[in-house]
Amino acid sequence: MDKFFHALRKFARQRSVKDMEANFPFPAVKTKLVFLPSRENVFSRITKSEKYSLLVDKNLLPHLPVKMRKRAFPLPGGEACKNWKTLGAVLAWLATKNTERSEALFVIGGGAACDLGALAAALYRRGMPLTLVPTTLLAQLDASVGGKCAVDFIENKKRIKNFAGAFYPANQVLISPSFLESLPARERRSGLGELLKMLYLEGVEPDIASMQLFLANGKMNASMQRQVQRAIAAKIGFVRRDPLDTKRIREALNFGHTVGHALESMAGGEISHGEAVAFGLFFEVAFAESKRELLIAQRVYGDLMRLQFRLPEKHGSMKGKDWERHFLGDKKMNKSKLAMSIALAKGKIIRLEVAPNQLAQFMARAFPALVQLGKVHPPA
Repeated sequence: MDKFFHALRKFARQRSVKDMEANFPFPAVKTKLVFLPSRENVFSRITKSEKYSLLVDKNLLPHLPVKMRKRAFPLPGGEACKNWKTLGAVLAWLATKNTERSEALFVIGGGAACDLGALAAALYRRGMPLTLVPTTLLAQLDASVGGKCAVDFIENKKRIKNFAGAFYPANQVLISPSFLESLPARERRSGLGELLKMLYLEGVEPDIASMQLFLANGKMNASMQRQVQRAIAAKIGFVRRDPLDTKRIREALNFGHTVGHALESMAGGEISHGEAVAFGLFFEVAFAESKRELLIAQRVYGDLMRLQFRLPEKHGSMKGKDWERHFLGDKKMNKSKLAMSIALAKGKIIRLEVAPNQLAQFMARAFPALVQLGKVHPPA
């Protein structure tokens, strides 16, 4: 036995650290996007699967066919589902019914449901096939495409968005405009914030008139459909070049999110994620303009007013220290600086490294000023 251990120690000494390294070339998942005219087409496609598990926003549950309802796990509506408790409940449900790893998981709902469902798919037995069915415009443009999934962390009633997550692209995404027709106007407006962001990044002039029609009745005309498809294609372009967010290419997709996430957190649910990001676009462009002579913010403000975006007035008294506290918790903090990507003109995206207190002081001045401006110039 002594000879055996002597030989083992000798073998270990002869091996360098480099010899012990291993590369894991995980294959990239190809996400198939399928555009379907009606929700019935979507349901038919799901039920053709012999084996599947289904997660669904509980608000959508009554609209499902009976045989799908019997197989569904209802998720709390909105951001309320993105937490450890719900994630654990989903995983326990999958385990209790002895779900096989090869079984497909379908997720029907908005961005929060897609985030939660994708993370559950990534974790269950180290990964199961995933199909997302985004039912809001925001989810169709953002959460369902790109492969990011996460849950929030809540402590002392404070929420840190997307605190724990992974990269887990869906195998397919089923997109149907029919889900959008029954959305409340506020939900439709929330999605328009994300659509504006992608069009600004692409340097495309938004067709505000078609957006106003969609806001009014939930129906997409040809122009609106082209804008949505253009935005999805643009998002895929960013993701394809930087799938794991390591090359700083995907940073551009955070345009509007630094201020938007802080505003969303402070508002405590008074405004949606998309609404907060929409105003984040304006404030971040305005901040960049305070450093240089540009006139882009004026155009962005005009677009937001025509689409009837409104700021929560009661938060106009927030102090610089309040804004700074939220900025310090931002995931884009690096070496005491905030990394911000801002679209200023067609094809021109700048990156700023900003001290949190500098942006916070700007917001403490700009936010109440914009609230007052909205009172003077209400949406048309």
